[in-house]
Amino acid sequence: MARKRQLGFAQSPEKTVAVFARVPASAGETLSRTALELGRPKQQVIAELVERYAGALGDELSFGRAAVSSEPPEVLTPVQLADLLQVDVEAALDLAVGGEIPGRQLGGEWRFSRAAVLAWLGKS
Repeated sequence: MARKRQLGFAQSPEKTVAVFARVPASAGETLSRTALELGRPKQQVIAELVERYAGALGDELSFGRAAVSSEPPEVLTPVQLADLLQVDVEAALDLAVGGEIPGRQLGGEWRFSRAAVLAWLGKS
């Protein structure tokens, strides 16, 4: 438990399990950069990705939970923004930090309006 608090995990009644997977070195490096940029532990980034992709599959994949809306979120995280723009997270955050793309930092974390990003993307 002390390690979880140290890593910044919120206390959760959900049990955890160890997951070991070999991934290409580039994917491991991307995970490390993403966790650093988001200020989150790698475990949390992975858990969020699993939830996101499980939710994206909707009725095709149900882990005994209520179905997640298939509507895209109105407010995007950096990972979701990168997916929308089809770039890596680092490139998406560079656009935000440089003021090139509309976004705001809330509590030290970047958030983006999907509508504003799509309007920005549509400009010539």
